[in-house]
Amino acid sequence: MERLIQLDNLNRQEALRYLGSGGQTPDDAFMALMKDCEKTVLAQARPRYVYRIFDIRECEEGVCAEGTDFILRGNSIKKHLKGCEKAAFFAATISDGIDRQLRIAQVSDITKAFVMDSLASVAVEQVCDKFEQILKEQTQGYYQTFRFGLGYGDLPIEQQKDFVALLNAPKQIGLSFIYADSDKVRDGRYRAVKRTGKRCGKRLSDL
Repeated sequence: MERLIQLDNLNRQEALRYLGSGGQTPDDAFMALMKDCEKTVLAQARPRYVYRIFDIRECEEGVCAEGTDFILRGNSIKKHLKGCEKAAFFAATISDGIDRQLRIAQVSDITKAFVMDSLASVAVEQVCDKFEQILKEQTQGYYQTFRFGLGYGDLPIEQQKDFVALLNAPKQIGLSFIYADSDKVRDGRYRAVKRTGKRCGKRLSDL
């Protein structure tokens, strides 16, 4: 059963990093804008996620999810999942309400749109972080890898359609595709787990 994820605040420093602040402290007017945008994102955010845990094995094309015909393709994913026996595939969203607000801001105030976009990126990452804690509780005895996503290394972003279908994400969380150029609103990931005494990474995968 999906556990409720709630966002009470957003990491503004991380949003500033996305905006390329270079460590400089913005002026009061900009910080006021950021605070206003944070309120909008939090008001619109409806965090949802879906996941499945698969036994995995390395194959010639990449890494196979046992019991399915789905293959994570490429050498990057082979390296990332080396030594792992299971992988948790997941997708997350903070709702399309953010999309509507971004479209409005892009017409009326481009600076506001950039700030809101960066905060939406932070929001979806925080949803993923919270999901990882849930996953950790449910996979005790396993070490976890770092998140790894479609489009990372030579793992094809073109696999997103099959990945989303594998999770039944359209029906479960209303997610039919994942942005290739932006993971602000929709995010698909996997986290690998293994029982050996050596950590093999710690994130999932934008697919």
